[in-house]
Amino acid sequence: LMFCTSLEYHVLITLPLFVLSVPFHDFLPLALVSTVFSLFTCVVAAAQADLPRKHRKWWSKSLIAVLYFLQPICRGWARYQGRLGIPPTPQEALKTIGPKARKLSAGGIDLVAYWGSKGITRYDFLSRTLERLEKQGWQLKTDEGWSEYDFEVYGSRWAHLQVTSVSEPHPENEMLKCRLQSGWSLPAKITFWGSLAMELLFIGVLRDWTYWIWFALLPSAFIAFWLDWECTNLQRLIVAVLDEVAEGMGIKKVDLKEKP
Repeated sequence: LMFCTSLEYHVLITLPLFVLSVPFHDFLPLALVSTVFSLFTCVVAAAQADLPRKHRKWWSKSLIAVLYFLQPICRGWARYQGRLGIPPTPQEALKTIGPKARKLSAGGIDLVAYWGSKGITRYDFLSRTLERLEKQGWQLKTDEGWSEYDFEVYGSRWAHLQVTSVSEPHPENEMLKCRLQSGWSLPAKITFWGSLAMELLFIGVLRDWTYWIWFALLPSAFIAFWLDWECTNLQRLIVAVLDEVAEGMGIKKVDLKEKP
């Protein structure tokens, strides 16, 4: 029930219902029910609070209900502030590895592989990669033991990337493989879905005037295309960093499209 008091619930459920109720009036009762349900949850939680008798005031329960309503919103906003304040791609990275990254094709950058000797482990490769990224000013998050990736790069305001590595033992060599999964950042998602919501609201108001109004959805399509390009560009940059680290360690890159 406490999820109904969270920032995510207000932004993803209650607020869209009120927005949709402007062109589609049937959504207004649902929006009001959603709001009342959140407030009712806070009132019930405040009623169950056990207060010392000497500190009880006539307004104590009301204050607790208000705090139950505000606390998840303030905590959620503080949590998302860090994710919304992602810096742009470091300028040093664009200068040093940008030209090499632009030479990489868009295909074949989701998975890269390198041949190394038995003495080189993937932990050595990862530690040197992280050292290189930190030196260039990338914002990183390493695996603390519970993640499904080795490290995550918040290297762009509009995209983030997760790198997962694995080591394959062979008779004379060691193959290191890295999977790069990119996705939209929180500011990118807010931009896209906010744009789409405004377009749908605009269409809902003017839908009876002309059928051409549906072309108002085109800006969201262009935004989605541009955000995907940002994800691909971030992949290129990180692959270029991996290639440079591998070259410095004497590891040869493998073309996975070629037959063994």
